[in-house]
Amino acid sequence: MPPIKKRPLRLYLSAADESIGTLLAQNNEWGKEQAIYYLSRVLTPVECRYTSIEKLCLSLYYVAMKLRTYMLPVAVYVISQTDLIKYMLSRPLITRRIRKWSLALMEFSLKYIPQKAVKERAVAEFLADHPFTKIDSEICDEVDNLYLDYTPWTLIFDGSSTHDRGGAGIVIISPKRRKTKFFFFLDFKCTNNQAEYEALIIGLEILLELKVEKVQIIGDSNLILSQLSEEYRCLNWRLRPLHSLALELLCQFDDFQLKYWPRYLNTEADDLAQLASRVKVPPGVEEALITVKRRTLPSVELRYEMASHFQSEEPKKFKPANKPCEVFNIDIDGLDLDDWRTLIIQFLQEPSSKVDKRIQLLAPHYILIDGDLYKKSKEDGLLLRCLGKDESMRVKAETHLGICGAHQAGIKIRWLLRRYGYYWKGILKDCIEFVKTCTTCQEYGPI
Repeated sequence: MPPIKKRPLRLYLSAADESIGTLLAQNNEWGKEQAIYYLSRVLTPVECRYTSIEKLCLSLYYVAMKLRTYMLPVAVYVISQTDLIKYMLSRPLITRRIRKWSLALMEFSLKYIPQKAVKERAVAEFLADHPFTKIDSEICDEVDNLYLDYTPWTLIFDGSSTHDRGGAGIVIISPKRRKTKFFFFLDFKCTNNQAEYEALIIGLEILLELKVEKVQIIGDSNLILSQLSEEYRCLNWRLRPLHSLALELLCQFDDFQLKYWPRYLNTEADDLAQLASRVKVPPGVEEALITVKRRTLPSVELRYEMASHFQSEEPKKFKPANKPCEVFNIDIDGLDLDDWRTLIIQFLQEPSSKVDKRIQLLAPHYILIDGDLYKKSKEDGLLLRCLGKDESMRVKAETHLGICGAHQAGIKIRWLLRRYGYYWKGILKDCIEFVKTCTTCQEYGPI
């Protein structure tokens, strides 16, 4: 559950012999406590020798540094077995590490509350007693199958409108990461918000026909998602029927999640919606097929090739080439000429081709596996998947702003991306520049 602004938070702390666990919660509009964030960490051999109250102080410092963005603007009620705030501030002979933690926590508004509830603490203690462990290679296949069974479908939608018509773009991703794209021409006058609702409703109807039970809905319209989550009320009389229909369709799923994406991340559905709103479909036609053909040679060179094989006593005449062309579906994720990976991939596929000497020197450090480019790490020889511009922007945003992101610095993001197995040209510089554009980091970051 995302936190509600200007509402106090509750922080539950727990410490075991070899791990610590925390739970950040908040009361919703009906006064029911709901979880916001779970954190758990295994202690180092030195930290395992801390006293019990020092481990609780460490857990408080750890969660404050990780969830600083959530905890800094509001008051936080600390719930644990002992009054940690009083211990850290009033102890006469304070150790060096306690002094460090106390100074770091001075900017937060913390208040101790004696432990009364046990239900929420059980989750934190469970995380502390059961930290993440490595999975044996013998059961990896079983784990993968379980993951696919519980992974929801993903619906990405977007809408576009012009003065007399609109378009709806839909991207559906299955639990096995198979992607299907649709775009619909809306042959009636509508606003942009109406087009957004139409795209969502069409996507939900497709999923219900497929008998999907769990779905994650992603869109770039904060208004639509806030109305569906009942954070905002739908007051526009034009949107009320669409809002009611969307809620009725959502209630037919066993579970659904709403997630907001900025516009620069929602490029696939946006391109489909823009294309649909600009395509002119003749009256009476329900479905139109768009064919994309690829030619490997310019028209002049292709005609010259055909003319060179034309043997006749008559003067040679250039005729239009009737050479069959390969037909492909629209692929927005394909490589373009501006992609830094293109020249390296072409050289690895055809080593005899003439390329720049710099590419020849860089190519031995890369390898192609099933059409994907990987870079060989110099430190440990690991293979790092090379990303393009759109993919790199997405993983940067997920690492810095996503569910597991804690608004880390650019160097830390670059370290995490390497740990996740990603690489692209100029990764460190891009991560540092991306952090500079984060509004939350500029607002709540240290001076």
